Amino acid sequence: MELGGEKPVWLTPAQTNAKYSTRFTDDFMVFEDTTAGVMRADRCIAAVQKLYREAGGRVLDGWPVTKVEAGRPWLKLKGPRGEVQARALVLCAGPWTASLLESFGVRLPLR
Repeated sequence: MELGGEKPVWLTPAQTNAKYSTRFTDDFMVFEDTTAGVMRADRCIAAVQKLYREAGGRVLDGWPVTKVEAGRPWLKLKGPRGEVQARALVLCAGPWTASLLESFGVRLPLR
């Protein structure tokens, strides 16, 4: 940090525990990088989904997509909960992304 022009703020384990609800013991040394930040993923996702809904989008959270059929003007999304039609799609498929993309001829080495 110092080589980068920043100065760390040293905290005792007790200060750190009080400030961040941690449980460091006295054998730890703790410093704080005041130039850093933390983004909570759950809040970031909720904010993006809120903006998307406000723009007229529909969020199908926890709705696994097993197949996407391209068409004009409508796409068809199929999953264990049924079928949905959409003009456009933002797909965040999670763990099943690789198998879903294979139906489009896209092969990614995702694990």
